[in-house]
Amino acid sequence: MPVHRHPPRQPERTSRRSITRKPRPASRRRPLLAWLVSLGLLGITAMALVWIGPTWEAMVRDDSTRSHPSWVLVLDGWVPKGERAARGLELVSQQRADSVLISGALVAPGVFASTFQVRAQAPDSGLRGRIAELRHEATSTIEECRAAVAFFRSRHVDTIFLVTSDYHTDRAAEIFRTVSGGNPVALAVPAYESRFRQGWNREKWKTWLLEGTKRLEWFAWERWSTPSAGTVDPPVWKAVFGPEVGYSSVFAAPPRPCPPAPVCPVCPAPSEAGTPGNPGSPAAAAPPTEAGDSKPAARPDSKATSSDSKGKAEAKSTREAGKASTDKGKTSEKKPSKKTP
Repeated sequence: MPVHRHPPRQPERTSRRSITRKPRPASRRRPLLAWLVSLGLLGITAMALVWIGPTWEAMVRDDSTRSHPSWVLVLDGWVPKGERAARGLELVSQQRADSVLISGALVAPGVFASTFQVRAQAPDSGLRGRIAELRHEATSTIEECRAAVAFFRSRHVDTIFLVTSDYHTDRAAEIFRTVSGGNPVALAVPAYESRFRQGWNREKWKTWLLEGTKRLEWFAWERWSTPSAGTVDPPVWKAVFGPEVGYSSVFAAPPRPCPPAPVCPVCPAPSEAGTPGNPGSPAAAAPPTEAGDSKPAARPDSKATSSDSKGKAEAKSTREAGKASTDKGKTSEKKPSKKTP
């Protein structure tokens, strides 16, 4: 044993041994949590299907056979072929309503969507006097209904036809009823768009999902938080009648002048085109004329050639020779007569 009386250092004590950890057993709570999350998502999906409607027809409402109102309200929206405005004008032409109010939001400074809808339909003179425009700056169906309610209440209207796309009728009628509080009463009339009559294409699926999301938001939140029209100020709106319907000051504005043509850095300036000092000007290319000559100077752009001038000279000499021979024959025929004694 060494002097310090400690046992000798062994190499196996200083080396680090790899410690292998046993895998922890899977927690029993994780499958239960996954099942609860799945059930919650299924419940939300089922509620959404109930509110949205499992079919396209569940979003459509038609109340057009219930009454004969005095006004037809055509809601604004992206309708490429104008089926909404056409349906509103059809109700008026069939004597099922007295007048039609076409709603349109601001799409450009001084231009509203309702103006384009009226101009696209091109109604006759008898029907144009029964059309009015509701020009507003609304950004949603709720604000649009507030502006329409303010217009109808100012005219003491009690019942209207609410014309919009077929998939939008149910939600639009509920929004109008919530905003107006039953004054006036809105009867939904669907306008069927031609782009959705070809079956379930990409555009129809996209519209169904978008409208379904809006219906879910309306029934879950906005339906209970939207105040009536009397408690909230409507957006900026203006009603247009008579000859102003379908007209905008932007359409009658004079056209702007064209910008100046670009100047070529090599070509002469336009102000120098007629100066005698410029070799490329017509005045410099024209030869000087004599004082007694009344003929104008030849233009530089004339297409006369040397062969043409030579041909003209030959034709002139031929005419002069023929004329001289004719004059000689006439003088020979006129001889003086001899006198008889």
